[in-house]
Amino acid sequence: MINGSGNSGQLWAFDAISLNLLYNTMQAANGHDLLPAIPHFATQITVNGKVYVGTNGSLVVYGLLP
Repeated sequence: MINGSGNSGQLWAFDAISLNLLYNTMQAANGHDLLPAIPHFATQITVNGKVYVGTNGSLVVYGLLP
């Protein structure tokens, strides 16, 4: 789920069964995982274990580092 407000957005990940919060981009140190400005309606796409989010001027990819 993406929550966009103002100049940046947040990505929230929940467990599909229990709906417990797994991760929020606000948890990373120094705002490392915050999204840049996003359109009013932004759709995230998940492919091969990575989450892709289109922003106003870029494509942000979240996933585990190799």
